[in-house]
Amino acid sequence: MARLLTRAAPPEIALGGRFWDVAVVGAGPSGAMVARELSRKGCTVLLLERQPFPRFKVCGACLNGAAQAALTSAGLGGLVARAGAPPLTEVQMTGWGRTATVEVHGLVALSREALDHALVQAAVEDGVVFLQGASASLGPVQGGGRTLEVRRGDGVQSVRARVVVSAVGLHGLRSSAVAGGPVPVTTIQTDSRIGVGAVLKGGGSDYAPGKVHMVVGPAGYVGLVRQEDHSLNVAAALDSESLRRHGSPDRAVQAHMERAGMPRLPEEFHHGWKGTPPLTRRVSSLGEERLFLVGDTAGYVEPFTGEGMGWALWGALALAPLVHTGVTHWDDELVRRWERVYRRRIQRGQRICRVVAWGLRRPRMVRAALRVLGTTPVLARPLVRRTSAIPRLREGVHRS
Repeated sequence: MARLLTRAAPPEIALGGRFWDVAVVGAGPSGAMVARELSRKGCTVLLLERQPFPRFKVCGACLNGAAQAALTSAGLGGLVARAGAPPLTEVQMTGWGRTATVEVHGLVALSREALDHALVQAAVEDGVVFLQGASASLGPVQGGGRTLEVRRGDGVQSVRARVVVSAVGLHGLRSSAVAGGPVPVTTIQTDSRIGVGAVLKGGGSDYAPGKVHMVVGPAGYVGLVRQEDHSLNVAAALDSESLRRHGSPDRAVQAHMERAGMPRLPEEFHHGWKGTPPLTRRVSSLGEERLFLVGDTAGYVEPFTGEGMGWALWGALALAPLVHTGVTHWDDELVRRWERVYRRRIQRGQRICRVVAWGLRRPRMVRAALRVLGTTPVLARPLVRRTSAIPRLREGVHRS
């Protein structure tokens, strides 16, 4: 992987020495995309990332048609091909003694290391200042902007921006002791599962490239896919009780696989095992004064075959024009407009995955579905099309 460019952001940079138009916290797909879009609109943009790049993230490593269409819409249509992302042609679902194989189109496998690196690189090339290894806490609104307390190494600096975008994922953006004013509140669903994952070396033909292996069972589900470097990405959503009972993510995943009669996973790994906070969650609002939430920070629904990347990228494209307006002239109505756009264009697509997640918690329904799809896989096509649908950007949102 090529060395990541950084623009005007050496360790000693005085971040507080300028009034940024936008500060984006979190350099995942939604954060990097919204930062790049705003820089292309003429904003001065600071992109902050807590972890040094490249960094491993628990993720299924799939990009569906909607995610790739978002990249094309942003002028990054060649990214997937340049990264060498292999196509995925089928999803094999296994559980409770049954197996069903469903044909899919337009799905590719791409590691988060490669995807996030490419998106941040594109943002830097378009003028974004990127600072990695920097954590941020939300400060108060003052002087026509928001403040952030940015910590890097042993130093802390106060950063001012006209608008802050939180794209920090499931961990949420922390508030400093002097934040003041309301901040969005996160509510975690009571039966929310925990995400765990790793990238494994080797392994024979049991988990072949070009296929998504989805293994379902009482404790949750495990997805496996060969990435662009032929390593095996393993991403699971498991009940917290199963993780406690087995004592570690790797033992919980291996027990889940063995129960379904699947071949044992390779022992060596490139990255992992790593976990996430509880997955399924809602937030009280998608922003407050001079603050917007995007990506997983805006709420999380369990995705299955790349839907999450589509929601993140299209959400960033939809949000960017509203942030740009807020830089010029802030109005609290902008947050309400963002909530309308998000509800109609992002949450509408998430409903299908909510239904699937609900069904996977009901063994009788899963057994019946696998039995039917095992003999008539074509019945899954409408569901596959719906989960890959491209959101329509309205409510005043447009592409520049």
